[in-house]
Amino acid sequence: MTVASIGKIEPKGVYRVLNGEHGASLGTIISLAKGLEIEPKELFDFEFFLDKG
Repeated sequence: MTVASIGKIEPKGVYRVLNGEHGASLGTIISLAKGLEIEPKELFDFEFFLDKG
């Protein structure tokens, strides 16, 4: 099974989100997390540095 099928979303939708062509809605984020078998918050666990200048 694929992430898209487990999360019940179109593979084309997954592709568009991953390539930055489309922003992910909360529903899409939850579906991706289900497909990956992780908590949705794990999709947002990354370093992000803001320019304070």
